[in-house]
Amino acid sequence: MNAGIEEVLRAVIGLVFAWSACTKLVSPVAFVNGVRRYEILPSSMSTAFAGCLISAEVVVATTHLSGHLLVIGIPLGLLLLSAFGIAVATNLIRQRFVPCACFAGEGEVISARVLSRLGSLAVAEGALLAFAVAPTGVGNWVMGSPQGTVSMEAVGVAALFIQVTLWVLSWREIVTLARRLTAT
Repeated sequence: MNAGIEEVLRAVIGLVFAWSACTKLVSPVAFVNGVRRYEILPSSMSTAFAGCLISAEVVVATTHLSGHLLVIGIPLGLLLLSAFGIAVATNLIRQRFVPCACFAGEGEVISARVLSRLGSLAVAEGALLAFAVAPTGVGNWVMGSPQGTVSMEAVGVAALFIQVTLWVLSWREIVTLARRLTAT
């Protein structure tokens, strides 16, 4: 994998997990309530589980943005994305449309869009894993990325990628808005 691509993927994943953890740290009670609404765990475990999730998100963000300890960050990121995907899919199958709690708050309700967002992040994380364990990437896996911390250029490209992905996943809402604007 091209080192620039690896850096952008790490930046995308790192920024998403950093944003997610920060919003949950600002409103931890809302996040605990969000975990409860999924009805996957007993309510008594929700607070401790929510705290563990936030801590794990901080670890994933830190490892991806610093390029160090990817041996911990990449598998943990895959584990979290898989767990989130299972929780969302389980509730969609049950036809329970609860608030996502992806970025705390009450905003977005779980949907196929949320599931596809998790899937695209898991594919990016899987690409990093494949690169890290490839014969030329074993040193990166153990010692950290040779590039070290993510550059500002990679952060910019990652932010653009995240925004474009959100626009693509929200194309119906954008078309509806454009129609409303042109109708007035």
